[in-house]
Amino acid sequence: TRQPPPSPPLPDYLTFTVPLNHSNPTHGNLTLRALPYISASAQSTSSQQSIVELLAQSPVLIVYTGNEGSVQGYWDDSGYARDLADHFGGSALYIEHRYFGESLPFGNASFSRDNIRWLSVEAALDDYASIVTEVVSASPGDGPFVVAIGGSYGGMLATYARFAHPSTFHGAVAASAPIAMIDRDSFVPDPPYFTAVTNNLAEADARCADIIRAGFSDLLALYAKNDTTSIRNAFQICEGTPVPDAWTLQQWAQTAIGTSLGMGNNPWAANWVAPLPAWPAPFVCTKLILPQASTPLAALADTARVSVFGYPASACADIRREYVECADASGCGAGGPSAVAWDYLACTQLHYAPTTNNVTDMFPEDGWNATTRDAYCARTWGTPSDSWTSFAATFNVSAIMEGASRIIFSNFVHDPWSGGGIRYGKEERQLLVTSAADGAHHADLWSESATEPPSIAAVHAAELAAVERWVLEGKEWKGTN
Repeated sequence: TRQPPPSPPLPDYLTFTVPLNHSNPTHGNLTLRALPYISASAQSTSSQQSIVELLAQSPVLIVYTGNEGSVQGYWDDSGYARDLADHFGGSALYIEHRYFGESLPFGNASFSRDNIRWLSVEAALDDYASIVTEVVSASPGDGPFVVAIGGSYGGMLATYARFAHPSTFHGAVAASAPIAMIDRDSFVPDPPYFTAVTNNLAEADARCADIIRAGFSDLLALYAKNDTTSIRNAFQICEGTPVPDAWTLQQWAQTAIGTSLGMGNNPWAANWVAPLPAWPAPFVCTKLILPQASTPLAALADTARVSVFGYPASACADIRREYVECADASGCGAGGPSAVAWDYLACTQLHYAPTTNNVTDMFPEDGWNATTRDAYCARTWGTPSDSWTSFAATFNVSAIMEGASRIIFSNFVHDPWSGGGIRYGKEERQLLVTSAADGAHHADLWSESATEPPSIAAVHAAELAAVERWVLEGKEWKGTN
């Protein structure tokens, strides 16, 4: 399958000023960055006011509700927002989430316990609504039809934006949005995150998952014998850096494998953690694991190293630097400010709790559960164990299915987060669901390609048809309440 088309050159950033606390603006302001895309050829102007006016004059405005990282990353990896804009002769605006990228209210001091308290999902939603309202106010008429779009946490935000601000966002495209997982006491994902990662390898050849499971067993046996020399050699740990404890090395391996071979198991080459070829799980299974079936530890080490460094993996591993402890067991990246901000959100509101059991998955049982997570969050951020409940009470699946409208959700078979996605729609509220057998985490947000798999093309067709229907019907939803 051919690569999705490359992104257009990065435009100049727009900046918008929003209150730190939308309920009480006396607390000060925050500047957020955004990247504009003007469809057609009307990009000769350079002033912010002129660009905002062009956005406001668009018939349709696609708003990417930025998630846990720099907005540039979503510009690069979410070209489908621009594809939708082009279809309607409209525009797109990619907005950076507060406390991520360079949208930091207090600079490097943003992540102290006192300063980070202004980071929440609700505040981000209010930011997006405020910015869209400012843009629309520059229109001489009623302004554009506004569609929120996002993937993963961004897909959750797109859903919440439509739910919480329906007069501002007239529809939403929510790609791979694991909304059900925030209900941690009442929801069991099917399949669980690490089971889905294991399935990606086992689908290529069942022996591959078994070999990785055996590799972890051999690794833990080496730790039991305190054989750090063999561990260092197997994983090519950098000279001068210590061999980490068993927990840290296990987490380093399973989070990287989960991201690269789970979320990144797409039918085109990509760079989730590291540059890997198309369909990386079958590739690693056949090229690295099966040839080393008699030495499971070597197969595990090579799989982990390729998941971290890409193929071929030549760098030495500095595991203590490359693994960051985090409330999200699927990983918080390689550290830095965005990892800190995501850790805070994971502790306060977004209580994902993926765990391993060594039965339905190939990873050692890690003991990560609500209790250990709560202890970590209390230790790190001082958050109470019930900090997530008020958020979940407002934004749970039942509330959204009963109170929201005009949202299309996408799920992908190879995506380990699909177990927390919305599986069933509600046509009378235009809550729609589409899915694909090919692709992994929000595979539909990459730019459209003439050679993309038919199942992903069908998802794009369903999403486009939904937005076309909404635009034709007009801004105000007239369905059954």
